[in-house]
Amino acid sequence: YVYTRIPGTHPDITDRITVNKYDDGEPQQLITSSSATFGLYSDENCENQVRSYATSGGKVTIEASASGLGAGTYYLKEINAPTGYTLSDQVWKLTVTVTPKEEWYNNTWVNYNVYDITATLAGAPVTSIDVTDKLLRDDYVVEYYFEQTPDGDDYVKGEDRDGKEYPDVPGKIGYFDTVKAEDHYLPDEDVPDGYHHGHDEPAFIEYDDENKTIKIYYDLDVPANTVEGDK
Repeated sequence: YVYTRIPGTHPDITDRITVNKYDDGEPQQLITSSSATFGLYSDENCENQVRSYATSGGKVTIEASASGLGAGTYYLKEINAPTGYTLSDQVWKLTVTVTPKEEWYNNTWVNYNVYDITATLAGAPVTSIDVTDKLLRDDYVVEYYFEQTPDGDDYVKGEDRDGKEYPDVPGKIGYFDTVKAEDHYLPDEDVPDGYHHGHDEPAFIEYDDENKTIKIYYDLDVPANTVEGDK
């Protein structure tokens, strides 16, 4: 008798990991308004891109399989943020292993591969890739205005008042969820003599969304010997 070994077929066992794209708000929600794009690289410096993935509904799945990722080490980072959001600077390390298997299956010997994909962020293992982006806003410029007469409504912009170039503090705002006025008070040395200093509340804050400007107004100090009726 001559025995011929007839191999059977068995599907590969694949593996996958999900990338979730979250808004930085509370509570966190998937960003579904537009897609994010992630680049997959073969080098740690993320220079040699081998694949790209785009989210749909705030998610995208990366699969390790014969038609997906093969054995190797890869690096994943966001290359295009959803419209209106900042770009994440995090890089995830993905490791794919492929283990050949042979076993008796359905009355015949079969060969197949078992794929395994793992991810780490800064050396710590993760079971899913959760990417959080802050909401991007147009740049807002901070301007400072000073009252000209006590209890008056004649405010003049700092540069026009005394020719001094007042710095934007802390400068242009690249993104924010909530504007906190105290973050933009002038420091003491930049507030003219006779005006409320930066550690006190200015007269009021005005947000000019049309012109992308935050205006901060400072009132003249009331002399210490002035009583309410003398104003």
